[in-house]
Amino acid sequence: MYIAESELFKDVGTHTLEAISGQGEERTFNSGDVVFKEDDRAERFYVLGEGSVDLTMGREQLCFVVNRPGEVFGWSALVEPYKYRASAHCTTQCRLLEIPRDVIEKVGQDHPKDGITIFRNLAGIVTGKLRDSYRQRISDAEMAEEQAAPRAKVYGG
Repeated sequence: MYIAESELFKDVGTHTLEAISGQGEERTFNSGDVVFKEDDRAERFYVLGEGSVDLTMGREQLCFVVNRPGEVFGWSALVEPYKYRASAHCTTQCRLLEIPRDVIEKVGQDHPKDGITIFRNLAGIVTGKLRDSYRQRISDAEMAEEQAAPRAKVYGG
């Protein structure tokens, strides 16, 4: 049960994890397969078991690489307006646990403490991705600035 490795399910009760896992469907994708496309209706999210998935926006601009077992993606299924904001492409053969949104909604109703924990964890994941993206943008901008700056000539004396 690799959802136990996931940040999304950290500190969630064992009974709840078993219920979620039991409602998910394990799926295998080949390299090059599309898991979902940007702007598709988001009815399910995914937990990576093994493999690597690229998340891209717009004209195939790489946003994130999902490659750690337990990593969650497609979490647009958990927040309105329930549309994927990126496309997910497998770059290797992947084993994924596909979990329908209504499973998490039911957890929130049946086990409110675990439901709150899941959404608190989701907020942390989203914040971390935004922070990583911001750091990457700053790093890219600094590199571009360095490359554009004229080099000072150094003369020996």
